[in-house]
Amino acid sequence: MLNRVRSGDDRAWSDFARKAAAILSQWARWKRLEAADADDLTHEALLVVISKIHSFKHSGRGSFRAWLRAIAWRCLCEAQNDKENLARPELAERCLRTEDQITDLEEEFDRLQQIELLRSCMLSVQRRVRKQSWDAFQLLAIKGLTGSAAAQQLHLQIDAVHAAKARVQKLLSAEIRRRQNHRLPEH
Repeated sequence: MLNRVRSGDDRAWSDFARKAAAILSQWARWKRLEAADADDLTHEALLVVISKIHSFKHSGRGSFRAWLRAIAWRCLCEAQNDKENLARPELAERCLRTEDQITDLEEEFDRLQQIELLRSCMLSVQRRVRKQSWDAFQLLAIKGLTGSAAAQQLHLQIDAVHAAKARVQKLLSAEIRRRQNHRLPEH
């Protein structure tokens, strides 16, 4: 459904918006917001979702709901901060701290996605190259051995070790670019 929404399918968007609104409303009720505030929060969060749906990356079960709740929390914090006579100043401070934490979580989420992409690409490349080439890459690029130490361990010439590492790096870079370019149309 998400891919259909991203492609501009109006019917998919309608279904998606209904499901997302239900998740957001449930979250608002859990936060004990009054009905009118819950509706406002749901609408505000859906507007943010519309603008950010193309950048959402699914990372496993529950990630979409967590993403929606993070957006809703941010909208709630912004609404609380916008009120001039905030009855609970400790909530405003908590909202500001939480916004920083959400930003940190989003950055960590992106970092973990990059690590997972690299891990997956490395496995793919490892399957396509000779074991000796992969071992040369690992010893030089990952373990940080010198060319002579890696060559000695693998019983190869130093030039052969460096050439093998370069081939694996080239394949790895190409695989990463291929997967990233493949994702672009989804955004």
